[in-house]
Amino acid sequence: MTRPKKRALISLVTLLLVAKICHCCALGGATGLFSNPRRSFLRKEAFRDEVQPLEIPHSVKRGTRRLLQTDISCPPEDVAPLQNFDLANFVSAPWFAQAMQPTFYQPLSTLYCVRTLYTPSDPTDLTKPILIKDYSNLYQANGQQLGTGGISFLNTQWAARIPDMSKPAEWATGAYFPYPYLNITGHVKVAVPDPIPLDPARDVPLDTLGSTWIVAAGPSAPGQPDYKGYQWAIVSGGAPTTPSNGACRTGSANPLLSRVQTRNIGLWLYSRIPADATNLQLMLQEAQQLGFDISVLQPVQQAGCVYAGAPQ
Repeated sequence: MTRPKKRALISLVTLLLVAKICHCCALGGATGLFSNPRRSFLRKEAFRDEVQPLEIPHSVKRGTRRLLQTDISCPPEDVAPLQNFDLANFVSAPWFAQAMQPTFYQPLSTLYCVRTLYTPSDPTDLTKPILIKDYSNLYQANGQQLGTGGISFLNTQWAARIPDMSKPAEWATGAYFPYPYLNITGHVKVAVPDPIPLDPARDVPLDTLGSTWIVAAGPSAPGQPDYKGYQWAIVSGGAPTTPSNGACRTGSANPLLSRVQTRNIGLWLYSRIPADATNLQLMLQEAQQLGFDISVLQPVQQAGCVYAGAPQ
């Protein structure tokens, strides 16, 4: 075989291999190189073996008249950051997710033992960044431990900033690089200390961050133990601007883009206790009344969790 023919044959084989890989990726890997559906983010089922629909009580289902409407305006008028919000109270103890909207950085495969701790970088000054310390397990309760952001392939902090302290429930959130050890040319500017100090004065611009709103919070439901401060909270990745099932959700209207979106997406129903069925129903009803599409929510398994290695 002549050299040009060999080159042509090699090019053809390479092209066929690339096409096969792309096909497997798009299908979520039914066969071939990408046969593990958990590793493909292009399939809805890739987040977890089975999508588990959240059990919605009949009292909440009765309020689904919005599903028959076609003229939904998003975001809903009632969705806004809380007024008269007690920030110090909110960050005083850990939160446990009861249900949440899966995202690229918190896919279904990580919705086990989800716990979030908000730690002020300076407890005496809440105008400075508040570190967001997420914890979850992969595939099962007490499985592989995951840190901030679920998929921790970058060793970065995650933090919230409050641009306007008169609106303490409206946060700007994103990666937090507390020490600028690289200059614009990419060369080391100064020696990097260990541990890296938290220096809020040196941080990323606010306009590069996403939005996080605390849209509802309250005390325990009747008959539940009374814990200090807020007992439950509904947190949204900014304004729900996308029409969905007669209501509104966060994230891009393009389903492919929403799968990889890391800013302005997400909906979390939190409780101060790991398993809180009573307040979960209360939050579902509240979220629906606000105008959120609660069908995007997936339950979080908290039963049996020991939270080994969770941030304190």
